[in-house]
Amino acid sequence: MTTRRTDGTETVATALATFRQSQQLPENYAEAQSWAVRLGPLSLRLPNFHWRRKAIVAHDIHHLVTNYPCSIKGECLIASWEFGAEPFRHPATLVFCLPLVFLGCFMAPRETWQAFRRGKSATSLHNRPLDPEIWSLSLDELRDRLHKTPPYRPAIAFSAVVALAAAILLVPILAIVFLAGFFAF
Repeated sequence: MTTRRTDGTETVATALATFRQSQQLPENYAEAQSWAVRLGPLSLRLPNFHWRRKAIVAHDIHHLVTNYPCSIKGECLIASWEFGAEPFRHPATLVFCLPLVFLGCFMAPRETWQAFRRGKSATSLHNRPLDPEIWSLSLDELRDRLHKTPPYRPAIAFSAVVALAAAILLVPILAIVFLAGFFAF
């Protein structure tokens, strides 16, 4: 499914409700005990951990602000944008979201880099209480509030994020290969 593009005049509250309805997400999505990951025709139910429940509202609003779709590619782009802007501060975010950045480097390398650069020009809604005023802002007004001057060299930061993502993915694989070779003798 994709994120419906808006003209930017919708309020954040209306856009989020429409977004969740278009994605077939229940109203209590952020508080639910589990959530479904759709991979093509497959659907996998995962626990809705406390850290995810705290992050999901801001994450969904980030989808609206960036217009990145709710697809595998879109999740890779939004993960890259969020790591550029400021990811949710929880160790599980690294394990759960960094591999999406790494995958994005293969699926859509230029777009993944651009998403990170766009994130460096933005302020994330993660790690701070959502201002109650946010719900009555238009998406364009929220985009303006989240905009900031980017740092001088985002390429160095992006390289560090991709290297960390690769390490998170490769360390378990290398450990399995090492253990398989160790016990083969």
